[in-house]
Amino acid sequence: MLHGFRRSGLTFLPQLEMLSRHFRLIIPDLPGHGESPPRGKSVTICDMLAAVDAVYRHFHLEQADLLGHSMGGVVAGKYALRHPSRVRSLIFLESLPLVAVWIQPDKVRRSRDHLVGRRLDRYITKKNSLQYEEEMYQDILKDLRPQNVTEVFTLPHLRILLILNRCRRNPVAYYVRKIEEELGKIGRRPAAEYEFAMIDEGGHFVHWTRAVKVNRAVIAFLKGRGTRP
Repeated sequence: MLHGFRRSGLTFLPQLEMLSRHFRLIIPDLPGHGESPPRGKSVTICDMLAAVDAVYRHFHLEQADLLGHSMGGVVAGKYALRHPSRVRSLIFLESLPLVAVWIQPDKVRRSRDHLVGRRLDRYITKKNSLQYEEEMYQDILKDLRPQNVTEVFTLPHLRILLILNRCRRNPVAYYVRKIEEELGKIGRRPAAEYEFAMIDEGGHFVHWTRAVKVNRAVIAFLKGRGTRP
């Protein structure tokens, strides 16, 4: 389970009790977040991919299901593209390639969801856990583009679940069209098996505000029962 930007693994506290009854959970702090120090003066998506690789090696994982919230979904998607045989399924939780708010940092900083996130930070992180400087934020933005991850939908072996907040007022058909449009730019078509779980009025931090529904959707998907939350 991979957390989002300026968060830590503790962001998944509302998932621990329910999901751990069914699955083995591994929840690292990505470099520069939580208890994981940055590898240098800046942090890049490549650093985060290396950290995920280290987790696989440490726990002797040959294959796993990856869940990523927000930026964590980008990391999970890029890891699947790099190592397709190691990823059994992907869960994008309010994440790119469909929730591309990271491309507009000024808008993100003014949003209600961002304010909620800052309040969560004070609750779930320690005083020294957010180690980013402003220039680090810009480094991360370079990699957070929808087209950099959408190609994951071309992997024929992969199952993908997209958990999205319904209050964006966009129907599922809108997101299906966006996936096809992004892949069309590179002359590809979807090959992965993917489905949606739309959660009412949950905001970007839907795993906190609608934790039970999110947890049920994850369990149903990973157990192959469909995703009605």
